[in-house]
Amino acid sequence: MESTFKLHPLPKVALEALQAAASADGCPEGLAIVGGLTEEQRTLLTPQILTHVRDLVRTERTFSPNLEGLMALRRARQEEIYTNILNKKPAISFPAATQAIRDGDWKSETDRPANMSDRACENTHPSRAANMAIHGLNSKAASDFMDNEDSQAPLKANVLAGYRTIYEAVCGTIKDDRPNSKTVLKGRLSPNDLSPFSSDVNVTFSALQAKGVLNEHGRITDLLCEPSWTLSAEGVTDAKSLEAFLRERRPATIQVRVRGLHMLEGHVLVDGTPVSAPLLDFAVFVATCHGPLKAMSAQPTLYLPKMEGRFETEWWSKVFAAYAKQLGIPAKAIRSTTMIETITASMEKEEMNYTLREHSLGQNKGRYDYLFNFVKRLTLPKSLHANLPPSSSPNNAELLPSAPHRRFLLPDNAHTGMGVSFLEAYSNHTSQVNLNRGFDSVGGMVTNIPTGDASIDGKAHAKIRVDKTNEAWKGDAGGWSGHPAFSPYVREPFDVVRALHRGLALLAQLVGEDKLRGAIKEGKDAAGSQKAVAALLDSVNVASGSKEAATLAALSGALEKSLSLHVASNVRQYQEGLARFINMDPPSPPVNDHELIAVPADQHTPDKFTYAGLKQYLRLALFYTASFIHGTGCIALDGVFEDLATAEKARVNVWQWLTLDQPLLLPSGKSSPLTFTLLSQAMDEVYSTALNEERGMWSKVCKSVPPLQPDTLADKHFRVAKTILMILMTNNRCIEFIPDLAYPFLLDPVREDEALWAKVEEGLKEYADPMTKYVVKELKA
Repeated sequence: MESTFKLHPLPKVALEALQAAASADGCPEGLAIVGGLTEEQRTLLTPQILTHVRDLVRTERTFSPNLEGLMALRRARQEEIYTNILNKKPAISFPAATQAIRDGDWKSETDRPANMSDRACENTHPSRAANMAIHGLNSKAASDFMDNEDSQAPLKANVLAGYRTIYEAVCGTIKDDRPNSKTVLKGRLSPNDLSPFSSDVNVTFSALQAKGVLNEHGRITDLLCEPSWTLSAEGVTDAKSLEAFLRERRPATIQVRVRGLHMLEGHVLVDGTPVSAPLLDFAVFVATCHGPLKAMSAQPTLYLPKMEGRFETEWWSKVFAAYAKQLGIPAKAIRSTTMIETITASMEKEEMNYTLREHSLGQNKGRYDYLFNFVKRLTLPKSLHANLPPSSSPNNAELLPSAPHRRFLLPDNAHTGMGVSFLEAYSNHTSQVNLNRGFDSVGGMVTNIPTGDASIDGKAHAKIRVDKTNEAWKGDAGGWSGHPAFSPYVREPFDVVRALHRGLALLAQLVGEDKLRGAIKEGKDAAGSQKAVAALLDSVNVASGSKEAATLAALSGALEKSLSLHVASNVRQYQEGLARFINMDPPSPPVNDHELIAVPADQHTPDKFTYAGLKQYLRLALFYTASFIHGTGCIALDGVFEDLATAEKARVNVWQWLTLDQPLLLPSGKSSPLTFTLLSQAMDEVYSTALNEERGMWSKVCKSVPPLQPDTLADKHFRVAKTILMILMTNNRCIEFIPDLAYPFLLDPVREDEALWAKVEEGLKEYADPMTKYVVKELKA
């Protein structure tokens, strides 16, 4: 059964079970929900909301291309890449057809909301996890983005709980219902919270609500982000302290990541067919939350994942317009950030921003998904190796890295940091494209978990500071954190650069840009440049207590802090950064398309491919996939959060090594190509350890995100995970995503019927097209 490039193909027995269990009770005509809804769920997913969902789904099915068409375009792009590799052409390039967009003089047309002016740190977590949401909203992060995608397994219960959590976070009514929990939303106030600042707390509280500072539930709104906002309310006795209190308590701005375009939601059917998962996520979020968001000076803000090019962002633009018209809201009220986590998207960053130019806030860099897609798209399947020129035959004992099918070989994660040239090019290019056009470029994810060990956590803080400084110095607006405890460390370098930009821009107006640039170049080292700029600061006069005075004071502090950043050790890098920050110019020189796919030769040295690295990949993929089938979408493993992206990267690297007969260094010191036999041996060892020596980890792995079912993994989760992974890693063509095979096991009818589970498990073999069929002979070490 061909699973690639389809909207999550469901086994026939599973689809029939979904249709049989679908209930139309309380639903509009044409829409049904598997297992129906509880009374509590009906209070959010009302008939009116479900009607909006149904109508949008039906509208999308009339698009050209619709989602099915977009998947066909992905397949065509993949075949084009294979043909280019076989013909020794560049595997993928900037599209010639859109040269005019890349050369055009256009800018963002998005009305940037005030609450998105600060993106220094965006905290992320599964949308269903209310406790995590509250911690994120209370944290020092600028945004809390609630994830329906990689960190959340799409059980029906998880998805619906996520919608509820998002809605209650927006309204301020969110609660942590865990027993004995003391976690509360700091940004929801009662009149008594105002007693230090008011002579009549009830009058002041009502006045703040009337002016939109507090919503009907007492939640502090994003009105405070408006530059023109000033505090004014009856009964206030200490306005300055009250304003500081409100700003400190204001919850982080809410963003939502929908699921990828390839995903279906099997538990919701429209006209008998499962609906698009991202459409459902989007439709429910906007329909339920646009009103409460508007009331608190906010707007629906989305993250769009797994995008593969301009046709997909153009599709989203059409969805935004159609749904806004359907709801009767301004189309521009919907904002989004596009995730650049595929090589195909990386070649079309300009075009993707252009097609979303009325909605786009910018683009985000996603390292692990990007590497996963890089390998998946650029590795030639075993069955096509016979079409290679003789000099690059896969049975060539020299295993030339320059052979067209081996150019994109990657080692394990330890050797593919963002400093590797093709990833540095990807990062620089993303910054360049977005800064040039007036959009945000947002950096990558910090996956560390606090350990409580000062030494370990201190090393993590230092590494985060270096990584985030590198992104901030490129002009990125911020980065992601997977744990609120790391938010201050993520945001510090971005705060420094933002203060440098605002202050240097103002100083250039006051003393002249040429004079300021001269001062920056004056120093023989970073400290000398800092002193020269500080001297200019001392020479200007602005009104005390004015906004200009505050901006220049912040610049002075940022200059001092900048000397503690590692970039200060490189005077050229430091001076170039300060000069760029005057107008927030992008880093130079411009990146071309071949740099985005040029894997350096040092990535192919034998020491970077080991049997130990293989087993680490298998362990990560096995634990994650078992947890995903269990219903947990992100896990704590070896001190970091792992989600679907890191598991996909692990299994696709193994697939690539097997496809290319990559030699591995064995514990004995000898080298052997990775064969099906060697892979099976390694998987058996990892599987046995997981079921025996590491069985005690099962509950700990899933406790990091309290599941909505018993927090104990089961043998069957590992058994199915092993079967799925072996199919994924030994298939001739790279199957698109782990959930292509794993999602059926998250469907309620399958989970509730052991016989149906067994049928679906037995049917997995239909997906397999083992590459062993295409092996002529095994290489000798």
